[in-house]
Amino acid sequence: PSHKINQEASTYFIEDGSFFRIRNIELGYNFDKRLLNRIKVQSLRLYTNVQNPKTWSRNGGYTPEVGGSAISFGIDGGGYPMPTVYTIGFNLTF
Repeated sequence: PSHKINQEASTYFIEDGSFFRIRNIELGYNFDKRLLNRIKVQSLRLYTNVQNPKTWSRNGGYTPEVGGSAISFGIDGGGYPMPTVYTIGFNLTF
């Protein structure tokens, strides 16, 4: 007796792999030099940054970016999605 179950190739789990992702948004403000000269500062910049804020995809998994190897290319192993990272900072030069 043979116990080969579901060994035939199937398109049942094939999904659209196209996606659109916003990778990086940065917003900054450089202060006026005349104002900074009064307080003995050469430059001051405030900024905020967001990495990977949004991904649009029809993929049913966590992330549309799937890995694989030479023998299992494009197989979604349930990898974690790219995290959204928020950064706020300043650059100050005396």
